[in-house]
Amino acid sequence: MNLDIEISRDGYKVLKVNRNDKKIYFGSKYNQKREIEKFLSSIEETTSKDTFIIFGLSFGEHIQELLKAINESNKILIIEFNEELIEYCKNDEVISKIIENERLTITSKKADVKNFILKNINEFNSERLQVKEYCNYGKIYKKEWRDAFIIIRNLVISKKINRNTYKYLGKKFFDNSISNLKYIGESTPVNSLKNVYENKPVIIVSAGPSLIKNINELKGVDNAVILTGGRNLGALLERDITPTCLGVIDPVENTYKLVENFIGKINCPLLFNESSNPDVVKEHQAEKFFYSDCDLIEKAFKQKITNLFAGGSVAHTLTNLAIYMGCNPIIFIGQDLAYTDERKYSIGCVDKDGNPNPDGNEDENNIYVKGIDGKLVRTSLLFNDFRVALENLIEHNKNIKFINATEGGANIEGTENRRLRDVLKELKEEKIIPMKKFFNNVNKTDDIINQLELTLIQIKDYVEICKTAQITLKDYEISYRSNNQREVDKNIEKLNVLDRKIIEKNHEITLLTTVLMEVVVYIEHDDKFIVNYSDSKITAFNKELNRSNALYSEIRRILEICYEEIEEKISEMKGEN
Repeated sequence: MNLDIEISRDGYKVLKVNRNDKKIYFGSKYNQKREIEKFLSSIEETTSKDTFIIFGLSFGEHIQELLKAINESNKILIIEFNEELIEYCKNDEVISKIIENERLTITSKKADVKNFILKNINEFNSERLQVKEYCNYGKIYKKEWRDAFIIIRNLVISKKINRNTYKYLGKKFFDNSISNLKYIGESTPVNSLKNVYENKPVIIVSAGPSLIKNINELKGVDNAVILTGGRNLGALLERDITPTCLGVIDPVENTYKLVENFIGKINCPLLFNESSNPDVVKEHQAEKFFYSDCDLIEKAFKQKITNLFAGGSVAHTLTNLAIYMGCNPIIFIGQDLAYTDERKYSIGCVDKDGNPNPDGNEDENNIYVKGIDGKLVRTSLLFNDFRVALENLIEHNKNIKFINATEGGANIEGTENRRLRDVLKELKEEKIIPMKKFFNNVNKTDDIINQLELTLIQIKDYVEICKTAQITLKDYEISYRSNNQREVDKNIEKLNVLDRKIIEKNHEITLLTTVLMEVVVYIEHDDKFIVNYSDSKITAFNKELNRSNALYSEIRRILEICYEEIEEKISEMKGEN
């Protein structure tokens, strides 16, 4: 091995690294113990939910001390770009005993970093990820550190977005689903659109700032499928451009404001899902197609419904729809995913509050990425997350040509950057068949009612499981406080069985998934239930006990609320109200 190892004045091994023809000490050749102490002082108070990502393996002394200071349940990923150093540590008798700990993962590969995060970070613990570097690691491996950190940041942001979706919109998703069931029963599953536009061009219209530059070129286009979201619907209709299909997927009230002046008049099909804003679905008067991941709906229609959700924005869903319908090429316009000309959306489009011409004011969550012209362009973390998701979608469909005809914004890997006018000149003159031709008018309302009635029975069973769990939890507390280990073990086994039944019910009643996740997210993030490393044994017990009791209690409460709402919906759908 060619490692340049020295001994610090206080007796620690110190690595000397050659970077850009310069010799740099990884740590201190004088006082390496101080570097270890500085690293440990950077660690926040640990809890049972913490996960650690550490840049820099060195010779493992800091990892040995970290393992002593954290919970047995905590996992650690060590990122070390010097593979020769990793091999040295594995072969060293002393260091190998440290790094062979089953709580540790050591890697130099980006794929391993991604897999570790996907395995260990979720919506319930994403706030408790501690990312730290040892000594001057980030300065020595600047590029490698930056690339790995971007992977970590993007994946964790995605988890946090999911968490916030459940936390703030869980009940909204349920309420919308209940409201939309009536319209779903009268609509057509998106399955009927499979490959109906095979090898036909599609233009996906988004509301990015550059849309104003080429939107007029869509006038008179009838030889390409045109898909749009609601934000730019008004801008299209003002120019007498009627899309092939309108996609509206967001659940919030402001979604309706985007389209309220047009939704009742537009003569094109609507693509929606069970959680889409119900006012939009109600007011839309033309044919409707839906996608879903709700088991109740699939049972009512007696078929697996295709789920088109991908990436978080309507553009991702419309791209998935285009792929599903067999479209090729797929052409993007207005897909800036950045603040082109310091704007958030195009002139003539509206923001979530219905305000026209919103600006893209700079804030702390802005970053700079490669633009379509090769220069850096300002974007947000959310827009960047959307871009990464879109690039992943493109990467998995290499048989399709993707053209980015957006005249500004972020560069989208996997697309050809071209002018829309040039692309349109190359399209065949063949007219596109209207999507309404594929509408299947079969009413499934009665089947949905039957499934809702079965759901009421399932909810009753679920409530009884929660009641039993609360009683068993009380018995567990009594046996624990009286030091009756035999009864403790017996009650733990009962609780484990009940928890497995609860998990089964969660999978069984997918209509309630989001609202139950909202409950779990709130409780799992409540500081008063989180066990700290410094907590005494009795304090930790009380926290776990109170957390479990709160969970059973809140699940019961929300189940009873949902039961009443489903009963009302059944009566309404039967025409009794």
